[in-house]
Amino acid sequence: MWLFIIAAGVIVLLLIGITAVSRHAFRQVTLWERSSLDSAYTTVEGFGLLTRAEFEGIPKEDVSIISKDGHALRGYYIERYPEGNKVIILVHGYTANHIISAQFISLFADEGFNVLLIDQRGHGRSEGTYASYGFHERDDLDAWVEFVRRRAGKDALIGLHGQSMGGGTVLMYAGISQYVKFIIADCPYSDMEELMKYQLKQLNHVPLFPFMGLLDRSLKKTAKFSMRQVKPIDEVKDKDIPLLLIHGNKDTFVPTQMSVDIHNQKRIGLSELLIIDDAIHANAYPTNKERYRDKVHQFLQQVFEKESTT
Repeated sequence: MWLFIIAAGVIVLLLIGITAVSRHAFRQVTLWERSSLDSAYTTVEGFGLLTRAEFEGIPKEDVSIISKDGHALRGYYIERYPEGNKVIILVHGYTANHIISAQFISLFADEGFNVLLIDQRGHGRSEGTYASYGFHERDDLDAWVEFVRRRAGKDALIGLHGQSMGGGTVLMYAGISQYVKFIIADCPYSDMEELMKYQLKQLNHVPLFPFMGLLDRSLKKTAKFSMRQVKPIDEVKDKDIPLLLIHGNKDTFVPTQMSVDIHNQKRIGLSELLIIDDAIHANAYPTNKERYRDKVHQFLQQVFEKESTT
């Protein structure tokens, strides 16, 4: 009798523990605390790339759209070239906001681009709750592309730059893209399921069973997507859109190999890969600004040449 009671107690405690870990994993993946604007400014200022005063001094327009599922999404449009038709959309990563993306403004402005800084759903000033790693966000991005086409013209040369989850988002967008002329993905993941396996097992030392299944069930029920539906590598591999992948060789959060795999799997069209030595996750640009800028410039020249012959 006592053995039965003890066994039952152990099972109950085990189930409580599994439930607690599963809830924590779901929150960590979709609802982790978002960065404030102040903390984002601290990060970018620490990189030595942009100060609060510099950003606040940039002429910009506060813009907004409504997502397909009714969320108000916010951004800033920086129109340095009123007569120009080149526009880059900068897409930040998980828990970040438009200030983190603002470090890249001068990089693209120097190449002749007007800049659209956006806050992804559930981040910064945009409405929404759960991060979906590009599944829902690619539809949001599609709405932003339409905003740019209305603003800059149907013949606008539109490019995308995404970092981390933003990198995953712009790659997911390749699967539905009609009007974007190039994609730059900085430290993206190739497959959300594989990323979660890596982060659960290698970074958090959590066994894959039963937690992968429980996490995916929570994603389906609450956030309305499955991690198996987020495979950026599949969305871009058969697309002709020019692609530049950038990754730090010391990235232990999203393995560098994921960008290598995306590059190797892209079957048609231009694909370039830049690995930045000594760079950790989302730190390739501040780690080697000159090499990053040179590679982007070289890549864009190829894009411009391609566009001039079509």
